[in-house]
Amino acid sequence: MRSLFLVAALLVGGWSGAQPDLAPRALESDELDADTVRRIALRFEVDRLAFAAMERSGVPGLVIAVAFDGDVIAEEAYGSADISGARSLTLDDPLWLASLTEVLTAIVTLDLIAEGVLDLDDPLQRALPGVDVPPDPSGSDRPITLRHLLAHTAGFDERRFGTVLEPGTENPPLRDLLDDGLPPRVHAVGERLLDCTICSALLGMVIEEATGAPIDEVFRERLFGPLALASGRLLTPAEPAYEEATARPHGRTSGGIDALSMPTLADPTAGQARLSGVDVGRLLAALTAAEPPEPLARGVRTALLSTAFRAAPEAPGSTLGMAEGQVLGHEVVRHTGDLPGAHSVVAIVPDAALAIFVHVNGESDPEAPVATADGWHDVRWSVVEGLVELLLGDARRPATAVRTLGSGDDAHESTGPVAGTYRVDGFARGTAERFFGPALVPVTLVVEEDGAVVLNPPTSLSSARRYLPAGDGSHRRDVGGDSLAFTRDARGEPLVHVDIGAPLTLERVPPLERVEVLVGTVVAFALIAGAVLLSSLTGSVRARRRRGPRGDDPPGPVRAVRWAGRGVAVAGLATLGLVGGAIAQSQSAPAAAPPLLGAAAAGFGLTLVATIVLAAYTLLGATSGDGRRRTWIFHVVVTVAAVALLVQGSIWNLTPWS
Repeated sequence: MRSLFLVAALLVGGWSGAQPDLAPRALESDELDADTVRRIALRFEVDRLAFAAMERSGVPGLVIAVAFDGDVIAEEAYGSADISGARSLTLDDPLWLASLTEVLTAIVTLDLIAEGVLDLDDPLQRALPGVDVPPDPSGSDRPITLRHLLAHTAGFDERRFGTVLEPGTENPPLRDLLDDGLPPRVHAVGERLLDCTICSALLGMVIEEATGAPIDEVFRERLFGPLALASGRLLTPAEPAYEEATARPHGRTSGGIDALSMPTLADPTAGQARLSGVDVGRLLAALTAAEPPEPLARGVRTALLSTAFRAAPEAPGSTLGMAEGQVLGHEVVRHTGDLPGAHSVVAIVPDAALAIFVHVNGESDPEAPVATADGWHDVRWSVVEGLVELLLGDARRPATAVRTLGSGDDAHESTGPVAGTYRVDGFARGTAERFFGPALVPVTLVVEEDGAVVLNPPTSLSSARRYLPAGDGSHRRDVGGDSLAFTRDARGEPLVHVDIGAPLTLERVPPLERVEVLVGTVVAFALIAGAVLLSSLTGSVRARRRRGPRGDDPPGPVRAVRWAGRGVAVAGLATLGLVGGAIAQSQSAPAAAPPLLGAAAAGFGLTLVATIVLAAYTLLGATSGDGRRRTWIFHVVVTVAAVALLVQGSIWNLTPWS
């Protein structure tokens, strides 16, 4: 502590003369008050956290803003805004907020609701005339309302919505997103919490419809202007000086770290806003003030920070615009934003009137993940966690197992946890989509003999997490903090409600839908098909050598079926490549491209055609002599392989020729 006060004295006391006297001295009462000492001490600790995070993660730049009870108590920028131009990052540089834009969109929407321009329970079709909403998968006629859009419970399939345009391209009208229609709905409205970029895009259209003004103008008049957020921009491109000042995102390549150009998003209300670090601090101060200013007054802040939906009482849920979670045992309301090379997070502790913002303008070193005490591998959360511990302390308490009926192995078929491989359930899984479902973020769940549950998320997100039965149907983290909750869907299938960086619902992957089985079966088919092709070709060559160019040819049907079998064998080999490509692509993107999925599904259908063609070839060969009986074993094995694929296809509910 003495060194801390010495630092405070050096920073505040000033220099005396040309050669400063650095010897410690007693401070006069008017030189340094308690508040100044606390601020200097906090700045010292914030710097320590920031430098440690940057050193461990290798990100080029980092911005931190902290507000408490309506005041900004710490804000600073570190590192580089653009490594290609050797430009230092400052608090005045605009930052790409990515999905934190959804929080701003929610504030504007809630402000219009508070003013009476919109109604929270207005159906989407009334608030946005002309929109064609896909049917509810449950058959219910319950409408999607603004409440569902704000709480992210509309049930839309999240993939392949929106368009990424070339950097610097002018934003098209928001309504253009509806040209190809809305994506399907995968859950009944109000049933599940799903990250919903589509919801924020639709809210942007609703705002324009209700106000009759362009979306960027509404943001200026209702948000940026009232809160004095002079750096606020929603659309691109902005004025040249602003674009030049914006902190560049950075990506990692084999050659190191390179500056990137941010693409234009066709759904700007879901991910394209920019604010400087100074203005983010102003926003956090308004969110934590005892009397929030407009547009956060009239219940807007309360709605933004209060629970709106939970899939289970013990599970983290959502507010009208943000998500719930925990940091070191403290209940927080938070939101994250991720774009290539730009990642942000806001975490608010309502009970403590504390708000924290962290932004990094680059990708962390994948070879050296930054682990937090809560287990996350995310440099942003490591800084948030450090600040929460510094300001509020670690509130986690080690959990104690409470053994109850329903948490043991004998109860797994009723209400307890069910071991297996799980996946995020926010995707449509009809036809070919189900074929590649297991490749999407697999999470394994292990149930131990004592009833404890071990969750193994992808290592890029978190280390293994162990939860103990709590006696209320949930499981709590053994070191304290977050919890798991278990429910069943309408079909009786187990669901896990968990916080993996965001509140998620995981569905169990059926045992025969594992990607290992899929790949193994297709590989086996391809190898057998190759053997058939090689055997058929070599057998044909031998037969031709024996009978000569004028020898007797086999009957026409036999020749036709033989060549059909060869074609199917070649198609089977090609299918292997298509399936491998689709799986590899779905591992690195939200989903495989539709043409690749379609080609792989068509190849799968050809494997079923092979059942008929090669079986016929086998039967004809068995009755027509000419030595073709020697290859019958290959055709039988291929037929069995194709039938195996057919059986698995029925288990996956996959129409073979879809």
